[in-house]
Amino acid sequence: MAITAETIAAFLITGLATGAPAGALLGYTFAYAGLWSVALTRREFMVRAEQAERMLAETQRAREAETHAAALAERARIARDIHDVLAHSLAAVSVNLQAAEGLLTSDTLPTGNPELIKAKECIDRAGTLTREGLAAARRAILALREDAAPLPDQLTSLVTQYRADGDQAVDLEITGEPRPLSEPATQVAYRTAQEGLTNARKHAPGQPVTLGLGFEPGQLTVSVVNPLPPTGEQGPLAATGAGAGLAGLRERAALAGGTLEAGPADGTWRVSLKIAT
Repeated sequence: MAITAETIAAFLITGLATGAPAGALLGYTFAYAGLWSVALTRREFMVRAEQAERMLAETQRAREAETHAAALAERARIARDIHDVLAHSLAAVSVNLQAAEGLLTSDTLPTGNPELIKAKECIDRAGTLTREGLAAARRAILALREDAAPLPDQLTSLVTQYRADGDQAVDLEITGEPRPLSEPATQVAYRTAQEGLTNARKHAPGQPVTLGLGFEPGQLTVSVVNPLPPTGEQGPLAATGAGAGLAGLRERAALAGGTLEAGPADGTWRVSLKIAT
């Protein structure tokens, strides 16, 4: 305003000193004033537009935070339900199976009875399945509750649990520089590692397993590799499950923008996941 006033005053003084027509002096004066008014209005418009953009961004951040909090609350509820229903039920089944096994091995029962031997074998398989279910339930609860844990930490915890639950040698190899990942990519990578380790235990028990996690330029890779079992040999858990684990993983990978391949390669069974990041 001060610059505009000084400009108009200087123009009027110059015009009066040089004898310029009154109409020209008034016309230029109103023109300068009009330009100043337009500039002031445009500035106010820009300020309001910037304020509106900031308010919109803050609203979006608040909405994302609210959605994230709701998702965490729902995941915590699911984790509690799994713990209260599935884990407690499996624990009760395990206790009863141990009691039944103790009764079948009692000295008061005849030895060498083929039916008793078969019953013991069934109880042993049921006990193994129960322990597998308890371990899977614990891993599911851990995955639901550890939302903020980086993927390398989650896989390290997963490998530690598998080592503690059985006699299978599992090695974790991490290559590249770890970086933050989206939640869908993290979930698919974790589920792929989980399914690959479970399949190795079911179909190739006792064989060493290598779990690989690679942070490559533009993509994330997860691989689970184990030697194929000898021809004709099957583990006691080979017939368990619905057989749809790999198909479900392929669907998960496709939804996350990745691909999953599984099959034999050079005497090993390999599960390989690639996701663009």
